[in-house]
Amino acid sequence: MKRRAPGLTSARQLYNYLRDYDPQIGRYVESDPMGLVAGVGTFTYAVNNPISLIDPLGLTQQDINEMVCFARLKNPDLNIPNPNVEHNLVDEFGQPLLGAVGPWPWSQVEISDVYLEPLDATGLINLYNTIVHESWHWDKQPFWNRWDAYHELEARTIADLRTKTVQDLIKRGAIDPCKCRNQ
Repeated sequence: MKRRAPGLTSARQLYNYLRDYDPQIGRYVESDPMGLVAGVGTFTYAVNNPISLIDPLGLTQQDINEMVCFARLKNPDLNIPNPNVEHNLVDEFGQPLLGAVGPWPWSQVEISDVYLEPLDATGLINLYNTIVHESWHWDKQPFWNRWDAYHELEARTIADLRTKTVQDLIKRGAIDPCKCRNQ
């Protein structure tokens, strides 16, 4: 494909290294190179929020997707769903949250958009912990009583213990992303 100028592939499409984005239709014209690991909307841009988020490489969810996959590999007894990324995730008092699950049977696991920022090893460990913590609420606790002190302490304790067993792997970058991308 012949480019007219850096980042421009045609009169209407922008090239961002991994795929072409068409601003007139508000989406990519090629599927995400990560495939379905990136989510079911493989033609989306910036988690379908291009006003608030940017995604210059087309990979904003790569860390999230790899940590979800890694958590699934390391926690086979836990049903870990694909979390929704929420902007301005807060509790009933307006305090910021890193993750949440609603009180309804159909509620989904939600994680904060802070995890869309570039993450170092500590950020990846915190993301893993949040995924396991919220998935424990979602999968192992009764939907009508996920938020009481007992269930919150249980989810926090389980997530902390399980995170401790893998944090050295995450620090070393030994999460085997190729295995996760092929799941």
